[in-house]
Amino acid sequence: MNCNKCGLEILDGAKFCPNCGEKISNVTEESNNSQSVNDGEIENSNGENPENATEETIANSEKNSTESNNHPSINNVSSTIDDEHDVLVNTSKNKKKYTIIGIVSFIVILVIATAISCFIFFEKPSNNAVKPVVYETDSELVVIDSLGNDKSKTKTIKISDDYAGRYCFSENNKYIVYSENEEDHDDDYDGSDDRTTFDIYCKKIGSDEEGTLIAKNASSIDFVSGDIEKIYYGKNDDIYYADSKGDSTKLAKDAYCSEITKDKKFAFSAKYIQGEYDSESDTTGESSYDLKYVDLTSGDIVKICDSASNYSYNENNDVVYYTKNNKLYVSDVNGKETAISKDVVDYKYTQSGKVYYLCVDKEYTYYDFVEDSFRDSDNKITEPVWDDYAPDQADFEKQVYDDFWQEYTTQTDYEAYDKAYENAETKYESDRQKYEEACERIELREELMSETDYCSYTLYCFSGSESNKIAENICEEEVQGIYDWLPTAEDKENLADAVTVYTYNKPLADLKKISISKVTDCDDVDNYIAESLKPTRVLATDSGIVNLDINKKGLTLYSVILKDDKYILSYSRESKNEKDLDREVIYTLPKSAKSIDEASLLVENVYGVTWINNKLVKFTDYNSISGTATMEYDNQQITDVEPDCILQKDGETDFIYATDYDEKTRESSVYYYSNGKSNKIADDIYFDSFTQLDGKYLALTDYDDDDGTLICIDGDNQFEIDSNVERIHNNGFISYYCISVNYEY
Repeated sequence: MNCNKCGLEILDGAKFCPNCGEKISNVTEESNNSQSVNDGEIENSNGENPENATEETIANSEKNSTESNNHPSINNVSSTIDDEHDVLVNTSKNKKKYTIIGIVSFIVILVIATAISCFIFFEKPSNNAVKPVVYETDSELVVIDSLGNDKSKTKTIKISDDYAGRYCFSENNKYIVYSENEEDHDDDYDGSDDRTTFDIYCKKIGSDEEGTLIAKNASSIDFVSGDIEKIYYGKNDDIYYADSKGDSTKLAKDAYCSEITKDKKFAFSAKYIQGEYDSESDTTGESSYDLKYVDLTSGDIVKICDSASNYSYNENNDVVYYTKNNKLYVSDVNGKETAISKDVVDYKYTQSGKVYYLCVDKEYTYYDFVEDSFRDSDNKITEPVWDDYAPDQADFEKQVYDDFWQEYTTQTDYEAYDKAYENAETKYESDRQKYEEACERIELREELMSETDYCSYTLYCFSGSESNKIAENICEEEVQGIYDWLPTAEDKENLADAVTVYTYNKPLADLKKISISKVTDCDDVDNYIAESLKPTRVLATDSGIVNLDINKKGLTLYSVILKDDKYILSYSRESKNEKDLDREVIYTLPKSAKSIDEASLLVENVYGVTWINNKLVKFTDYNSISGTATMEYDNQQITDVEPDCILQKDGETDFIYATDYDEKTRESSVYYYSNGKSNKIADDIYFDSFTQLDGKYLALTDYDDDDGTLICIDGDNQFEIDSNVERIHNNGFISYYCISVNYEY
């Protein structure tokens, strides 16, 4: 650019002419063509290469500098130019500073935006509708969509008026799949699983349209994947799936959806094979199961085992344990099988993947417990024959000379003969008795030898790669699982990593034998063993066993559960009073305990206990007629509570309980407990039907064993919704159960 006054070419962006000192007024501040000086470098704001862009400028600057020495005016303004140069440099630095701040801010904003986008993208949308409350009448299936202040403002949706007893929801709870037109086929049963068939329909909840027919003559509704992507069902011993329009595809032949794996990728199929009937002996052979996994995407079948004696599977349903020919196996969904052991009589698996199992160590016949000193003689004895014992009369005859007749005559010594005959009879009868006794012993011996009711077992633990011996001298062929403490009595799948078994106080082989002369049958041996040996329940882990005999007279162990890091041991106290039901004594045993001596008394003389909000609840003064007890919770006593009728919403501390149970009507009064106070919700409620929706309660009243009246309870406001209702589904509560010696877990 040039000076307007003298015409000298000057640097772009200069405010004064270096020749005449004229102020350059036509310069646009912060122009797009401005240049800035930074650390001795000239940067071109248009993005050109500084080395190429500044050659001419530098030359002009040198020329101007030379000319300035010949003009005094330049000296007058030199300080001004220097000041302007400093301003330009500072401005450049500030611009750089703000540029850096802007870049950093942009990066921060970009990172935050990216994080939010990832969260939105990967977070599963929680658009699932609340699981509806469904109720059934004799033939109808009805969904309660919303509750109003009265019946007219309550919205119910009739799903079916020919309901056949089966339904399930889609994953988002917006669709319901249900059955209609049920038919029984017992008369023409052909051995398949289709004794009962029905038609399957699908309906969007809230829609006024009729349900869509999915399949006819199906035998099961297995599950719905996705929102309503695939509906899996069983038909003719095969697995099918269909879309929401009813277009069906056969997925797998000769298979069932007995269980679905937790990831919903496979179906576990266990086909029941009934044992063959023998008309001659009027007996039926042992039943068995054909086991397999079915890939729910491809329909590929992975055969696990044919003719398994029994089976069980883990929590995710993707590992199956089974026995065949007394051999124990484990297999995954891919058919990878591991043989664990032979001679297995029982087993239990734990959620950690360990398997505890019993193997026969030695079989005992009843005869093994009998001392028999007659065996050799009995084997040699023969049946006595009278002719071998009877005296010969000729032996008692003799010739006597008769002087009168002058001849010899034969005379018998009848006195001696009679005595000999008597001795022979005695001997015969004695030997006969010995023979008969020997025969009885031989028969008894055969019976005792043929019965093998007693065995000693060894307990092992399989941890995935090898088995370790845990305990010997196990006396019962049963492994009992231990359950972690769970709120509901129905949900017991969370098995603790331990089991219990029974052992004798001494090995069977060390038992002193009973004389065969004191034995008449196997029962005598049973009684002798029962009197001589005492079964003891022991806790078994992979590190050993702990005898659970509390060493206190009159206490019998009834149940063992695991709560937190302690075992809860429930014992029954002996009582001669039949009405004394408060006879439970509970000890706690640390999970790491090595001896029962580490057990601590928790509570005694109670009917039962439970835990609510992790606080111990005691039940006492149980009334067997009313089925109620006094509940002690948080230092308060509540009378007439039904121990197994306590409900709680998940995540809440308040709870609901039932009192005043009427055995005839099966109805109770229902209370709400909060902050130490009990408030009555309603009377005459069939407690098993109690549920909640929209902050209001639903329940059946006027129940008569088959159905009742469905009512809504909203404080003091109660109104009828429907009559002749048989059951309500989806109560939305956690149900607590009572640990009591009156029933064992």
